[in-house]
Amino acid sequence: MARRKPADEDDDDAPKKKKKPARKVVEEDEPEDDDVEDYSKPKKAGENAYTGLLAIAFLGLAGAAVLLFLDYSELNEKPIPAPTMTLPALGATAPAGQPAPPPAPEPGN
Repeated sequence: MARRKPADEDDDDAPKKKKKPARKVVEEDEPEDDDVEDYSKPKKAGENAYTGLLAIAFLGLAGAAVLLFLDYSELNEKPIPAPTMTLPALGATAPAGQPAPPPAPEPGN
């Protein structure tokens, strides 16, 4: 294996890299101020259809919040009835070709 020489030693056998000449800067005439738009400052966005849609969405959300509050405030005024459910007796089935019997009346009615 060949021994490498440190980078600070001169190597006369190695080809030297040539530096590229600097590019010439061509100056162009400055255009008049009327022809150039100023891009340094962003343009102010105007109102468009999306602004209207945003306003409609906001009004819808505000209205939904009001309706939700009204619905929630009614919950404390009246008690919620307990759910009731009637089941047929175990093993009772409707005869073939016959509809199921109507549910039994609720007790207390």
